[in-house]
Amino acid sequence: MDTRAFRAESQDGMDGQVHAGGDALSATPVQLALDLPSGYVAPDDENNQGRSPVSHAKQLGAYYTDEAVAAFLVAWAARSGSEVCSFLDPSCGDGAFLRAACRELRQAGRLESGSVCGVDVDPQAIAKARAALSREVGGESCRLIERDFFDLEDHALHVDAVVGNPPFVRFHRFAGDQRQRALACAARQGIQLSGLSSSWAPFVIHSVSMVRPGGRLAMVLPIELTYAVYATPVLSFLLGAFAEVSIVTFRSPLFADLNEATLLLLARDRGSGPGALTSLDLQEATDLGGVCWDDRGALVGAAVLDAGRLSRGEQRLSAQFLPASAAALWERVSADPRLARLGGLADVGIGYVTGANDFFHLSERETAQWSMPRDFLARAVVRSRALRGLSFTAADWQAGLDSGVTSNLLHVNGALELPRAVTAYLRHGETTGVSAGYKCRHRRPWYAVPQVASPDAFLTYMSHAVPRVVANPCGAVAPNTLHCVHLREGSGLDGAQLALLWCNSLTLLSCELEGHALGGGMLKLEPTEARRVLLPPLPAGWRTSDFQGLFAELNELSRAGRHDEVVDRVDREVLGDGLGLDSGDWAVLREATRLLRARRLRKTG
Repeated sequence: MDTRAFRAESQDGMDGQVHAGGDALSATPVQLALDLPSGYVAPDDENNQGRSPVSHAKQLGAYYTDEAVAAFLVAWAARSGSEVCSFLDPSCGDGAFLRAACRELRQAGRLESGSVCGVDVDPQAIAKARAALSREVGGESCRLIERDFFDLEDHALHVDAVVGNPPFVRFHRFAGDQRQRALACAARQGIQLSGLSSSWAPFVIHSVSMVRPGGRLAMVLPIELTYAVYATPVLSFLLGAFAEVSIVTFRSPLFADLNEATLLLLARDRGSGPGALTSLDLQEATDLGGVCWDDRGALVGAAVLDAGRLSRGEQRLSAQFLPASAAALWERVSADPRLARLGGLADVGIGYVTGANDFFHLSERETAQWSMPRDFLARAVVRSRALRGLSFTAADWQAGLDSGVTSNLLHVNGALELPRAVTAYLRHGETTGVSAGYKCRHRRPWYAVPQVASPDAFLTYMSHAVPRVVANPCGAVAPNTLHCVHLREGSGLDGAQLALLWCNSLTLLSCELEGHALGGGMLKLEPTEARRVLLPPLPAGWRTSDFQGLFAELNELSRAGRHDEVVDRVDREVLGDGLGLDSGDWAVLREATRLLRARRLRKTG
């Protein structure tokens, strides 16, 4: 089999390794956002009252990509260099991919006027790209279009290869007319995207319309492609459009400052789908120098994935990172009909959103200062740090007040008559502008915070080590910094039983598989992901009065930080006595969990 390895040429002419940084290969900004107004404040935090403006870099989405990554994607898209005549980067930024394409075509003797094209909505980026291209290859070889890519008609720029790094703007900032045009572009390809879609999703679909039959697509994409519900139709569309779709993942982040893991997408032979899905896992960008592909463009050493299960959300990409023994055990154990998904036992959702936490969350001092009646206050857990052990009690709430991890929530929903103290405090909110702020001005009345309910348990959805379920016997409420778990009637569980049942090796591995890692290594469980976490059946002995003693014992161990001992005990009773797994199986599940955790935290050993 004839294979080709990617080798990057550094600027000093030394052929060889691909460098992630340093002097040889400069880091080049690639535009990840479309046009955002000057001085825009991102509503990522819905309680942000305009206190801290977003940086200019964040407004433009100018995150830095190593030129070696651009060179690799272009080299793969160029095949042998004699077959590809034209490239398009639909979000060219300052031209990193364009320069790589020009170098590739020039080396093959096929660089002609207009053979490389770049599109960008930002005039400053276009000017930088033009200057850089003029210095390196001469401006006549590249066509630059200052325009919103979504304004271009389908097939307007038919090319052999589309390369680049699409804009990554979250749905709440990707709005207005531009959003409507983007979704219309996707709809013309037969894809109806969710209203929660980020900008990259329609961008990729529109990019495919520019690829000629037999052509290729090579892009840097968020790893959301493999797990986000809104991305499912995008992956299905790509699999239907190309003969093979390959994803390259990295154990070290490509973007050190971006709180989003990324991957490389390589799709070949448009028009020959439905195709296969493969993956290749690398340590870091420097390892791209050793990647080979055959004469079809198939990556050597890539694993074949179950495209159907992955695109339907029945399997997660992270399962490919398990050792063979763990993967085989997980495949067998997870199919056990005695297991249940959390979503089948409970409703899982985010907590309330006040729109102005500083106003609606009152400290004890503020409560006394305003003489606020206790009937209009609810105990609130505002930070996951307040959750210790397996149960959150009234004493825990009281202990957290001084540090601010717990608070008093002003809760006046349904009250026909308000006491004088409450009325005075609400008038204070109106005079200080709280009532006119984000969220509040759309509520009737503005001070009625919706979705305030006391759950059976709390679930941490941003976790460094492991996600935790904590019972809520004191009836506290929580904002959207925590997930709220409301057990379904007929689940056969209470909050304490769920909290202890959660502490088994099978469920903890399920959390790692169903959740997704952020750029900084935190594990995030969206509500849809949390609902998919697997739980073993409740042991019969836990339905007796003996359970209270067991729970109290293990709760104290958990509060003392002796979590491994808790898992040992629960594994013995739940996985051993309940499912018939032996201690060797528990060890395999635990080691698999440790490996996945180490991967997202970028640790080894």
